[in-house]
Amino acid sequence: FGLNCTPPSERLISAGSRFDRRRQSGGRKTRQKDCVPASRPHLASGSSGFWTSWIPNALPQYWPFCFWIAIILDHFSRKVVEFAVFRKNPKSGEITDMLGKVARRTGKSPKYIISDKGTQFNCGNYKSWCKRKKIKPRFGAVGKYGSIAIIERFMKSLKTEHLCRIIVPVDPDEMRQEVRLYIDWYNGNRPHETLGAKTPEEVYRGFGIPMACNGPPETIPFPKSKTPEFDLDCRYFEERKNLPVVSRKAA
Repeated sequence: FGLNCTPPSERLISAGSRFDRRRQSGGRKTRQKDCVPASRPHLASGSSGFWTSWIPNALPQYWPFCFWIAIILDHFSRKVVEFAVFRKNPKSGEITDMLGKVARRTGKSPKYIISDKGTQFNCGNYKSWCKRKKIKPRFGAVGKYGSIAIIERFMKSLKTEHLCRIIVPVDPDEMRQEVRLYIDWYNGNRPHETLGAKTPEEVYRGFGIPMACNGPPETIPFPKSKTPEFDLDCRYFEERKNLPVVSRKAA
């Protein structure tokens, strides 16, 4: 389970963060000690010579300044099975309602739910709900990147592959459409190396077994005198240039 805060001005914040790590030094390369951590409130120097504040974390953490995106992801297949977009930091009850919806739709509940230690999860209501459903809650280490690596990797992919390449909408319904668009492409058209070049949907439906569970795929040698020929066909999911769908066909 993952929960992340995404500002509507994602492109501007990303661009600002990259700019903050450089200094206008007449072409001189920036030394590491000259860099200012982008997550810390500070002042950024502009090329025109004036100073302007750049403190995105000082903005209120709710709509219209940001959205909160909740993701439920199956660890085995990497498939996103549910998501929700909230105007503000969701309550524990909203999270358990979301989880219950998935359990009813799929007809099953997981053995574990892995999440961070947000207030929605590290509370009596959430733990009681897990106990009633016979689910064991597990938490990632506080402040340690990689402790919930799979969901963190998805959140990073969502931002770098989609949200940072569009003008993030302010309207919540349009934001949901954008997140849904990426998830549909991610589940059905984005092969994963750890899944043996399968898509999450293929593994989830039982059409393939992840490489980590079944070992590396068998290599079939081709005759040296006859090299197979094929062409790559590339189209774009819903005409979005950042969401390619590549297939192989005989030449």
